[in-house]
Amino acid sequence: ARRTLSVFGGSQGARQLDRTVAEMIGELRQRGDLQVLVATGPAHVHEVAPTEHAAGDLLVRVVGFIERMDLALAASDVAVARAGSGTIAAPRPPATRVTSVEVSSTS
Repeated sequence: ARRTLSVFGGSQGARQLDRTVAEMIGELRQRGDLQVLVATGPAHVHEVAPTEHAAGDLLVRVVGFIERMDLALAASDVAVARAGSGTIAAPRPPATRVTSVEVSSTS
């Protein structure tokens, strides 16, 4: 069975995320054990869609919008998402909220 990686840029899209995913797909062409679902936002499908046909063994599906985000998340082994109302919504009142993450190296 293939593992599923889902990438959600949000309804307005996230251009840098879309570009990064397009590059990543090229690097993962030989991964027959993976499938990737990419939701770019309707205005940005053209930036990632050409990679569907050049994905090699990797299965790729690029869409502008996902109507049932709950099902897409349930089908995902890993999800990369920009925070938004359809992906990560804060409960009311907020129990825990991460607003930013800083990664640094001490080498």
